[in-house]
Amino acid sequence: MRIWRFRPTFGHDMQHEFVAKKKAEFAAQLAERDQKILELEEQLAEARQREAELQRRLAEAHSASPGAPTPAMPTPEAPMASLPLPEEEEVEQPRV
Repeated sequence: MRIWRFRPTFGHDMQHEFVAKKKAEFAAQLAERDQKILELEEQLAEARQREAELQRRLAEAHSASPGAPTPAMPTPEAPMASLPLPEEEEVEQPRV
C-alpha cells in the first residue's frame, strides 16, 4: 500500500506570496484614495464656508447702499449669463 503525501510545490508558495503582496498593495492604494477623499472633502467644506462668507458680505454691502450698482456675479441658475462678455480682439493670422 502506498502513502500519498501532499507537498506544496515551490510555485504554489510563490502564488500565495504574490496574492498576499497584491492584497497589501491594493489595501495601500485604498488607504491613499480614502485619505485623498478626506482632504478634498475638507477643502470643499472650507470653500463652501468662504463662499457663504462672501455672499453674506455682498448682501451686507448691497443692503448698506441700495442705490449703488452691484458687481456682476455668476448665479447658480445662470452662471455665465450674469458675467460681462469679454471683447474679442481681431488677430491677424500669419500666412504660411
